Amino acid sequence: MPASLPDHSDDLMSRGLAASPTATVLGSDGEQPPEAFFKTGKDGSAAVVVVFRAADNARQFQKKPAKFLVKIDHHFLHVIEFLHEKLGYTPAGSERLFLFVNGNFQPHPDETVDNLFRCFHVGGKLMISYALTKAWG
Repeated sequence: MPASLPDHSDDLMSRGLAASPTATVLGSDGEQPPEAFFKTGKDGSAAVVVVFRAADNARQFQKKPAKFLVKIDHHFLHVIEFLHEKLGYTPAGSERLFLFVNGNFQPHPDETVDNLFRCFHVGGKLMISYALTKAWG
């Protein structure tokens, strides 16, 4: 028979965390939760700041840094299509862009912006690098 685990509910109660679905858990360094960085889009929906950075010889935005508000319920495919359109590339053409979150990996197109932001934001911004070649990952 497995040993029972100690009950720490009193400890959690004293900290105000037990049974509180709205409890804010901060990181060990006191960083804010991702929701603290959510913005309000034009239609009133939640959005986050996405910053695009060009790598290799990909076209760049004239305005730097290239910051845009993206709704959290969008899939990453929307971000891919948006960037192709803004920079004049065709996703199916010979000048296809590769997008990387934090210069590390290519998210699946079905991944939500919300999930990517919650896991990988840096200072309240989702950093996306783009290139014409597979520069990372």
